[in-house]
Amino acid sequence: MNNKKAFTLVELLGVLIILGVIAIVAFPSLLTSYKKSAEKEYERFLKDMELITESYLNDNLETIKLTEPGDSVFIDLAELVDGGYLSKKKINPKTKEEVQLNTSMIVTLLNDYTKKYEYTGKVSGIYNYVSNDLKVLYDGYQKLKTVDNKIILTDFMGNVEGELINGSQSSWDTNKIKLGGVNNYISLVKASDFIKPESEATIEIVYQLVNNSDEILLRSSGLGLNHFNLYKDGIIRSTVRNIENNADITPTAARINLTELNLVHTLAVTITKNGDGFDFNFYGDGRPLATDPKTGLKIGNDIFKIGIDNELDVSSPVYIYGYRIYDKVLSSNDIEQNYQIDMNRFDWRK
Repeated sequence: MNNKKAFTLVELLGVLIILGVIAIVAFPSLLTSYKKSAEKEYERFLKDMELITESYLNDNLETIKLTEPGDSVFIDLAELVDGGYLSKKKINPKTKEEVQLNTSMIVTLLNDYTKKYEYTGKVSGIYNYVSNDLKVLYDGYQKLKTVDNKIILTDFMGNVEGELINGSQSSWDTNKIKLGGVNNYISLVKASDFIKPESEATIEIVYQLVNNSDEILLRSSGLGLNHFNLYKDGIIRSTVRNIENNADITPTAARINLTELNLVHTLAVTITKNGDGFDFNFYGDGRPLATDPKTGLKIGNDIFKIGIDNELDVSSPVYIYGYRIYDKVLSSNDIEQNYQIDMNRFDWRK
């Protein structure tokens, strides 16, 4: 005779309640343990990336210059893969996916001459910019150098050397050029040797306004722009010359917060041929701004300048993080792509 007794419904419910209580009590602890394990795994990943990058740097000391405190360099993961230092199958524990080869390690030389390694996890190398017809590329992570008492900027494309006019050694500070005071600007002499006055072009500038002056201006001339100014209220003005009567024409564009203080912004200007004249189109932070069309190109400029307006008594500092000049008109998609890379390079820690 079978005397086995089955659990009653009340007993089963009691067991389920007990198990539920145990789960409720244990789950936060398990979740915390899982998070800590994931964090440690990502820390190990970052340490591995640091050691791999350090090995790469040690083997390429002649070509990668980290000589003075403040010097920084971006190293795309593709460079580490091509050199045999990193497997492209390496998994990023945070994303659970293979590492993206167009993301970068950034290495900075600190004041005590030790190196700081950071993984951006974003597309941020200078060679990720749109590259076709790119003629001038200045990047703020490359420190200025002094030659014969002149502060020189190095163009990564090798087409031209820039000079900081009226600047001083203190005008470069942590990956940016500080332009302050009257008639303080960047000059690229003989820019027309590689960007002809009759050609189409795109100018992109990465900048930051850094104080509360009522009127903060950024000056540019050359390539048909006599100057354009950035104001605190978001107005951009560009004055160019009418090619028939040499009169000033001032197209205007506005967008709220384009010049919001203490944030990095981008300004792009495209110059397009339109019959005997040229159209200027403006993009703020990667987005198109409304402008007046049919402005003329001032012929004969061979110097491209970026900086503080020399006609006004303006002492407000403007930081220039980088600029690019193309010998073509970039598409809206190209300008948006470059803007995203700029934000990853110069604003990604925020």
